[in-house]
Amino acid sequence: MVSLAGSEVRVVYDLYDHVPHELMAAARGRPVEARDDLQLIRQRLVLETVLRTGDALVCASERQRDLSLGALGALGRLNQEERAIRRFGT
Repeated sequence: MVSLAGSEVRVVYDLYDHVPHELMAAARGRPVEARDDLQLIRQRLVLETVLRTGDALVCASERQRDLSLGALGALGRLNQEERAIRRFGT
């Protein structure tokens, strides 16, 4: 994903399945020692890479779109003037 971000290739990611959120929901109520925190950290890094490097994102619902827009805004990737996602590194 990172090597594609530095290329001229336009990358589209499908955000249908937010794995970090599923992992947190699955771990709810389980003892801390039974949780797989390393897997959660890995999946968060993958999602952050997707959000930082994707040129376009596909969402399954308006609610998921709102969540993704909030995350993109937190990463400084929204451009209000063009109503677009800023290209990585610009």
